[in-house]
Amino acid sequence: MFDVQSSRQISAPGLLLMIVLVPGIWTTESEAISEPLGHKQSQQISLSDHCDRLIGLSIRVHALSNDIFNDFSEYYKHGQGHAMGWKAGSRCPNSSVATPNNKEQAQKLSVGEVLNLVTALVGYWHEPVRYLVAQFGNSSVGSGHLLRRSVEMDEQMRRLAQGMPKVAERVGLADLAAQQRQRWTEESPGDACSRTLQVHSLLSCFRRDSHKIVSFLKLLRCRLPHAVSC
Repeated sequence: MFDVQSSRQISAPGLLLMIVLVPGIWTTESEAISEPLGHKQSQQISLSDHCDRLIGLSIRVHALSNDIFNDFSEYYKHGQGHAMGWKAGSRCPNSSVATPNNKEQAQKLSVGEVLNLVTALVGYWHEPVRYLVAQFGNSSVGSGHLLRRSVEMDEQMRRLAQGMPKVAERVGLADLAAQQRQRWTEESPGDACSRTLQVHSLLSCFRRDSHKIVSFLKLLRCRLPHAVSC
């Protein structure tokens, strides 16, 4: 039975895991659009262009989350997933982060409310995504591809988190970054089957929320002064 946590050998996946601990040494195909902006540089580009960069980051994150979820599900559904009665978790860990139920509700949100939602979602998923990277890094079977993509996903989420306060500052809502946010409490199941189900559930929930982040950033882009093509 596959254990997503245990591995006693130093392997290529294990070495890849070290990359996530050193920001900047992992080169991704989306680097051209995702280069984090310094304070001076962020003031030199327009607010709409800054949002476009964040949207590009979020689209890449969602694509990665979708690929990782599908690959993880496909790899295990014929093995231990079948034996466990493979299914996604019924409740996502950040369910207390209230989001609009439909497009009509979302359209009624103010710029500050949209910013708050995106900041809350990005901030909440920081630790769970790093946890997923650690799980794939410690796996002994079939983890190389999953680890590489999860490391890139973590890097893009970090850049998103860096970019959101800059947008808030530009629209006069810099205090949003200082607000207390819901944080994820790590719970590490003791057995391999439970850990695998936990990883699957987190991937399912993150795929859903990463799509929300894309949608809310696009909505935010349309709410900015002088926004066009919305």
